[in-house]
Amino acid sequence: MLTNKGTNIFSGINRERKETEAVKERVEEYFQKKIQKAIDMVRRAIKEGIRFDYLLSDSWFNCTDIVRFIKSRHVRYHFLGMIKIAKTKYRFKGKMKSARELVKPLHSRKEIRYSRRLRCYYEQAEEELAGIKV
Repeated sequence: MLTNKGTNIFSGINRERKETEAVKERVEEYFQKKIQKAIDMVRRAIKEGIRFDYLLSDSWFNCTDIVRFIKSRHVRYHFLGMIKIAKTKYRFKGKMKSARELVKPLHSRKEIRYSRRLRCYYEQAEEELAGIKV
């Protein structure tokens, strides 16, 4: 393919690249674990001066590593994440329980509230995940 000046626009595609170029960095990122990459992204945002009050994630990223990282920052951020319905154990009222065991008795509790604005039921409970209050 030729440009309007008659040179081939693909001439630089197969050239050897220096290891200091961004390609090497992208390859390393590709093989990095998703949790570590998420922590690095948040760390970079903080370093760049991006201010936020909340960090929102889905259940894939809700784990002890991210909770520890957010709790360790000098500025307190809130982490909002869906809990995994898996083997992760939470300390609730002195007992270790899985997410399934925590959700099961919700229907019978009197602490459940309804939000007209959000049109949903919710409950608030203090639990511990790996010694961190969540």
